[in-house]
Parts: sequence; C-alpha cells; structure tokens
Amino acid sequence: MDLLIDTNWVKLKNDICILIPARIDSVRLPNKLLIKISDLPVIEHTRRRALMNKFEVPVYVVTGDQEIARTIENFGGKVLLNKEKHENGTDRCAEVAKKLKYNKIIILQGDEILIDPKNIDRIIESSKRNAKAPVINAICKLTEINDLVDESIVKCYLNKSNKILSLFRKTPLTVDKKDQLKYVWKVSGLFAYSKSALTNLSKLPIGKIQKLESIEQLKLIENQLDISTTEIIEDGSSLNSPTDLKKIRRILKYDKKQTAILKNILRMK
Repeated sequence: MDLLIDTNWVKLKNDICILIPARIDSVRLPNKLLIKISDLPVIEHTRRRALMNKFEVPVYVVTGDQEIARTIENFGGKVLLNKEKHENGTDRCAEVAKKLKYNKIIILQGDEILIDPKNIDRIIESSKRNAKAPVINAICKLTEINDLVDESIVKCYLNKSNKILSLFRKTPLTVDKKDQLKYVWKVSGLFAYSKSALTNLSKLPIGKIQKLESIEQLKLIENQLDISTTEIIEDGSSLNSPTDLKKIRRILKYDKKQTAILKNILRMK
C-alpha cells in the first residue's frame, strides 16, 4: 500500500494533530509508561516515534498525571493537562480536543512503543483520503495462532465494507484456527477521529460489554457507530505485561528495523 503524495502538506499539518493519552496507573504493569528502556521512558519512546511522521503533524501528550507531564516537559515535549478523571484514553483526548483548532485527531496509545512511524503516516493519509469517515482504526494481520487467545491483544473481524463488525480479546469462533488467521485482525492502538466524532463519543454512556472487556472501541459498536479501518504493517507488541516488556527489549536489540528506528530516536532532542 503506497502513500499518496500530499502536495498541500502545510494545510495538512495545521488540520491534524496526534494526541497520546497517558496515565501513570496500570493494573498489569505498574507505572509502565515511565519504565526506562535505553535510558528513555516508554512514553517518550512513543512520543518520539510519533514526531517522526513525515507530514510534521504536531504531537501532544495528554495526561492528568503531574509525573508524566514533568517527564515529557523535561524532554521538551508538548503536554495538554486534563482537568477531569476519565475511564479511558479516548475520553481523555476528547476533553482537550474541544479546545483544539484541529479537525482531525490521531490517537496513539502511550504504550505503542514499537509503532513504526510509517504506520502513523498511513493513518494520517487514510484520514485525509476518507475525510467523511468519523472513525478509522488501524489494523494488521495476525501471524501466530496463539495470538487468537492472547487476551492482551484486541482483535476484530470485518464486514464487507471493511468496517469493524465485532471486537474481542479471545476469538469466539469455532472453525480451525489456521483458517481464522485469514480473517481475524489485530486492532492497533492507533486511531483517527474527526473532532466532532471524538467529542460526541465522550458524551455517550459506557457500554456494559465495553466495561467488562475493557475495550474502548466497544463503545462505538454498542452505540451502532461505524469504525472504518486501514491496514498497517505489523510493528510488534504493545506494552501490557512483564512478558511484553521482555519481548520488547529483545525486539529492540535484535530486530533490524526496530534497532534502526531506535537509533534515530536516541539522536532526537
């Protein structure tokens, strides 16, 4: 999938921003966003990868935690402080989006430490191509059968229009798992919202299944709202558990693409 060349990139970067919601508490891995890898906290790794987008779209960390805010500011990053407590990162972003000038909001989860900047470019471009889509979710192919039952990976399958039909942590399907890999997708922590869709979403009640499964996007499904998709290239694990942390450290050490990105990140100021 090739990116389209945007000749009006100045307008683009003034119309779209990237928000990274961040909170210090985490059930499965306490203080995970402040864990240091190669002398940088996880949240700063994610922020710097977002800054590498080719459209020069601005990046803001959105948080209500003073420790995260100070950490980002010490690295020269931009912070938007929340005044309210929120159930999830999407609602956290919705609070600040109301006051921003941007019409399109890219949300990147703070624990997406292995996100490839090219995938951020893809969802920015997809957001511009599909201007009428209120919500676009980045998805990628699953490669391992074990991923189908890994509860840390949010998964989905699509309807004929490539919109998300259902979201889940464990596959509910009964057919052979090798066949399931053909049409069950991994949901990435990378989304594009129109400003109006994002701010309106925060007004909707939390759904029963959303709360039970702890999947933010289920609020959209439960309220019968469409989630369009754009395919990205698999870029590794989010950070959710001590096992993920070990895996991520190994990937950053031995994976050629990831080590190259890491070198660029460590050069940034």
